[in-house]
Amino acid sequence: MTKITIGVCKVYKNTGRFRFHRKKTKPAWKHYFLSDDYTDEYTFGTEWVDSITAGILKLKKHHKKLFLCPNCTRFFYVWVKNNRQKVYCQICPDKIQLVDKIEVEE
Repeated sequence: MTKITIGVCKVYKNTGRFRFHRKKTKPAWKHYFLSDDYTDEYTFGTEWVDSITAGILKLKKHHKKLFLCPNCTRFFYVWVKNNRQKVYCQICPDKIQLVDKIEVEE
């Protein structure tokens, strides 16, 4: 099982939609991630982490980007760490390009 880090932020414990945190409490770090159970589906999860782990997880944060394969003209959403990461097409073995803006020709 692998975890793809989506975000790390400071939140108060025991807060919710209609609940407020107790006064004089400190916020804690929460890790938001997608877990891959070796299938094609991802499940969302959260966990509480300490401040040192939160700093490490911020460096491992992934972003969902849209890529285009120039040969087979297919669009793919891929979780990448940065824009310089090499991504290959799932159908043909060519390198695919990052799509900034989609322009539709009429």
